[in-house]
Amino acid sequence: MEHYYMPPEQLYYEVMSCSQTGPGIYPFLVEKAMQAGFKPVHAKVKSTGLVVNRIGASIKGEILLVLADGVTDAPTVDEIFKSWFKAAKGPC
Repeated sequence: MEHYYMPPEQLYYEVMSCSQTGPGIYPFLVEKAMQAGFKPVHAKVKSTGLVVNRIGASIKGEILLVLADGVTDAPTVDEIFKSWFKAAKGPC
């Protein structure tokens, strides 16, 4: 399985087994992805989700806790997020 990300400016490309994929296919997929200008990420073991999605979910979860606990407000979270991650928009 392979997966591209949105927006199209994101160059990450994930490859993950469906449990029936021969291991020899991964070097080929990684090489072709790099030739096409992508940054391949190989999810090497069975996972409940794609790598980028799992990282994003953990960040979102912590943001929700920060807001629910009243640690700071949404505009501050957005400001920090945009500055830290060089993002055009904040998560809130």
